[in-house]
Amino acid sequence: IASPLVGGPAASSMTLTVAAFVLTLSTVGLLVVTRLVLAITLAIAPLMAGFLLFDATRGMAEGWLRAMVAAALVPLFVLTLVTIETAILLPLIARLLAEQAAGVYAAESVTPIGLVALVFAAAMLAGAAAASRIAGGIRLPRRTDSALPRVAAAMAEPTSPILKSEGAGSQRPVAEALAAVTRREAAERAGAARTANAGMVRALGWLPGAGTAAGQPVFMASTPERPALGRAPRRTRAAARRDG
Repeated sequence: IASPLVGGPAASSMTLTVAAFVLTLSTVGLLVVTRLVLAITLAIAPLMAGFLLFDATRGMAEGWLRAMVAAALVPLFVLTLVTIETAILLPLIARLLAEQAAGVYAAESVTPIGLVALVFAAAMLAGAAAASRIAGGIRLPRRTDSALPRVAAAMAEPTSPILKSEGAGSQRPVAEALAAVTRREAAERAGAARTANAGMVRALGWLPGAGTAAGQPVFMASTPERPALGRAPRRTRAAARRDG
């Protein structure tokens, strides 16, 4: 049995008090704080739902969602670390109780308890920071994130300051999009013109050999065939004089 230390009971009591204080703050205190934060964030959910409707306040709603997710993830880290810490502390506490029952206060039995409490308190703070980083990855989509407004602005004003500030690397995709839209519209107009031409050909007659100066076909309405009338023989002037 180790010999008692000078001032052993007081030193052991001080170490155990600090360890208990740190352990309580890092477990129960952190759990209570996160539960309160989660309750407050859930209470202001209707207000944040209204902030989602406008781009100017959407950032506030995004921050609220991150805080709520972080407050929900912190208890998961804390409870996991508390389980591991309890498994480590139980043998140490059992040894300390056995020594105190025998009237021995050894520093090597009290110091590990304080060290474990401090290490796991730092681990719980790191877990809370990790939960905050995980929740910080949430991104809400903006209503103006689509490329359609940018393309429309570029079509309306090709020398827009937005295009100038973005640089040549980002102008290429916009130019390609504009060219694709132009080609598609031209193809649609050409298809509509061909369809109208075919309808006119079916409705009207087409003179194969006729055309304008530009080479365009000339259409004319077809007239129904009329029966040929009998023609009288043309009388010559001599016959008319003779008859007269």
